[in-house]
Amino acid sequence: DKNGNIATAIALYKRACDSNEFTSCANLAIIEQRNSKHDNAKLLYAKACDGGLIEHCHYLGVWAKNDGDHQTARKWFNKSCSGGNNNGCKELQLLPAE
Repeated sequence: DKNGNIATAIALYKRACDSNEFTSCANLAIIEQRNSKHDNAKLLYAKACDGGLIEHCHYLGVWAKNDGDHQTARKWFNKSCSGGNNNGCKELQLLPAE
């Protein structure tokens, strides 16, 4: 059944993420975000970002910006930009000055 498949996927992604398979962390973050478990999703996106999946740094920046937290957005966009994500660089320029 569908719920059983999702539960199995979550368990497998969690195990892989715990073993620093960062793509699994990102995939689990997407599931958590869709299930409105935003705090957990942010932690998982951060682990993916810290593991070198730079696009997830950008996602965190957008999320923080949308929440009105420009300081946190700046941190994630800076990391994204430094990692070579041009979208992070563009977003940095659009943030209000500190």
